[in-house]
Amino acid sequence: MNHLTKDLFLMVNNNLINEAMKNLRCQLSDIRILSDKLQEALSIHFVLLPQYLSLKGLEQLLQTIAKVRRQINPRLEISGILLTMVDARTNYAKEIISLLKETYGDRLNIFAGHIPLSVRASETSAEGKSIYLHDPSGKVAAAYEALVKEVMRDE
Repeated sequence: MNHLTKDLFLMVNNNLINEAMKNLRCQLSDIRILSDKLQEALSIHFVLLPQYLSLKGLEQLLQTIAKVRRQINPRLEISGILLTMVDARTNYAKEIISLLKETYGDRLNIFAGHIPLSVRASETSAEGKSIYLHDPSGKVAAAYEALVKEVMRDE
């Protein structure tokens, strides 16, 4: 996979995430997704932190997606769940990942690759650079490259 493809994939995903966040108001007691964006979507993927509250929010999102399928867009599919900012050294992250797989692994695609927690990745946001420009040989760049390969293989 060439550098341009990686950057394009990240740019598209970042734009999708930014657009989704504009239309997604997350509160523990009330999650609403504006239906106008989901009317036309064919698939949606979720990006989660390995935290308990993320799993609780996922439950509510799945209920909302089920309603959207019934009432607005029966073609809408969940393409997968990506875990990001994963500190694989901690038992807590391992337990959350295990709970996610136990709870949803038989009905949702949970991407095998996780994006690790990294100070270098945080620096890219501050500098406005791609991880491939900032730290091309780092663990986060490698994780995104593996994710791209996984997504391409699944399609």
